[in-house]
Parts: sequence; structure tokens; C-alpha cells
Amino acid sequence: MTDLSELHQFVQQLQTVDQRVPRAVRDVVKKGGEKVRDLAREAAPKKSGDLAKSIESTFTGNGQLSRAEVGPTEYYGRFVEEGTAKMSAQPYLGPSLDRVAETIGDEIADAAAKAF
Repeated sequence: MTDLSELHQFVQQLQTVDQRVPRAVRDVVKKGGEKVRDLAREAAPKKSGDLAKSIESTFTGNGQLSRAEVGPTEYYGRFVEEGTAKMSAQPYLGPSLDRVAETIGDEIADAAAKAF
């Protein structure tokens, strides 16, 4: 008689993978948003410090979709990032996102693989 315990265990793992993978990915996306926030806070010009303090990360996620939004609450944050006709750009958010984007895909793949 064949021992089916390994097959049974594998089937149980497959039945829960749809719950474990999104949870693992959510965690990576949330932490990624927090990394962008922290880097942007460090990189933001600090004339008064208000812009850096206002940079927030907001995470939303349901079973299939995870999203992190990062940005300042100070209205002038966009002007500092992109510049104006009278002021040169001082990018702080875009470069921070670029740094995190270099590794986030691999982190998501690793998290999904570990959850499986």
C-alpha cells in the first residue's frame, strides 16, 4: 500500500496558498512604501523641516490588490520635487522610489515563493 500522507499534505498546502501569497505580497508592498517614505524624508530639502515631516505612506490592500501611496501633505511638495518657472527642481520622492523599485520585484517574488 502506498503512503499518501505526503500527497495529502501537498494538497492541504495548495488549498491555503491563495491566502498565504497575497498576505506575503501585502507585507512587502507595505514595507516598500515605508522604505520610500523614509528615504524621501531623508532626501527632502530641510529649510524648515516641514516638508520632510509631512511625507507619509498610506497602504491599502485587499485579498488581491496591494497598494502603497507615498507623498507629502504639504501643498508645496510637488513644486519642490518638479520645480517651477522661478525655482529649480529638488527631487526627493522620485529618486527614493527609484531606489526601492530596484529591489521590490525580487522581494515580492521571494515572499511569494516562501509563502508557497
